[in-house]
Amino acid sequence: MFKAIFELGKTVVLLVWGIFTIVITLCQIFANLYSAYKIKKDSNREIERLMREIELAERKRSLENKLEKHNK
Repeated sequence: MFKAIFELGKTVVLLVWGIFTIVITLCQIFANLYSAYKIKKDSNREIERLMREIELAERKRSLENKLEKHNK
């Protein structure tokens, strides 16, 4: 009887440990996915910022060229 209870206890502990391991693994997966999403989002923002800077530089150069032509 004692051996059966002991074996049942071991089985319950292994089951709980397995579930705990699965939950921890899922948490790590979701954390990695969120991190990748955040990096992509930040990268997209940086790309948009750089594109705006390029557009502003092009406009500035165009206006400077027009001003030079006008002053000649």
